[in-house]
Amino acid sequence: MFAGTYTALVTPFHKGRVDEGAFQKLISDQVRGGVDGIVPVGTTGESPTLGFDEHIRVIELAVRAAKGRVKVLAGTGANATAEAVHLTQAAEAVGADGSLQVAPYYNKPSQEGLFQHFKKIARATKLPIILYSIPGRCNIAIEVPTVQRLAKACKNIVGIKEAGGDADRVSQLRAAIGQRFTILSGDDALTLPFMAVYYGYPTLSLTEICSELLKVRYSDDTLECQVPYPAFGPPEGAEGKDTAQDEWGIQPVPKYHRIGFRELVRIHEEREARQA
Repeated sequence: MFAGTYTALVTPFHKGRVDEGAFQKLISDQVRGGVDGIVPVGTTGESPTLGFDEHIRVIELAVRAAKGRVKVLAGTGANATAEAVHLTQAAEAVGADGSLQVAPYYNKPSQEGLFQHFKKIARATKLPIILYSIPGRCNIAIEVPTVQRLAKACKNIVGIKEAGGDADRVSQLRAAIGQRFTILSGDDALTLPFMAVYYGYPTLSLTEICSELLKVRYSDDTLECQVPYPAFGPPEGAEGKDTAQDEWGIQPVPKYHRIGFRELVRIHEEREARQA
């Protein structure tokens, strides 16, 4: 349902108000860059600092600008359950494709509290929901058994965005819930390890500035990626599919590379070891 690269969007302001023109242009740039979806009013979009009307307006603008070309996964989580329900229902009304639900920040609820919070939100909407576990910002993780309970109790809770810095969670979630539950990588640095453990899909803040330089496409056993250059360059032995001159006039290299997951991870680990 949600696969590929999703850009976590900033919310541009001008003179204290949401800059709607700049926001729509930003989305057009992302679509042109080839991303599969956008995430308005997530953490990157400074959702906690927006008023209700601003929050809903940003989602509406995102839906209008996307024009069905990419999916809109709207950030509608909150640390107050009623607020999250209100924002999620509003996102559904303006045409969002899904809801990103962050763990309640600051409150530090119990795992049972998290279960009840997310269950009430899920039952208040028909939107597919992606949970968002980011303990560094919320001071609490959505534990694997809690995710498992939610996936079983709420059919529209279809995945989780993992930003806890632990790739082992992917295998734990996969073992507990199975292949149909989507796992999104929320840590740019862990995208490759996530894909190695499971064909996890990245939701990246990095693509805000380089959507044309970081794209991934998936099949059953192959990753086709467009990697940042010259930061990485072409994987050795990868099949180049396209070339492009960069803006500094540096000699072009293949932009797209078809390569197996295990081979890509091996290359990544070797380069990390050389840099250590």
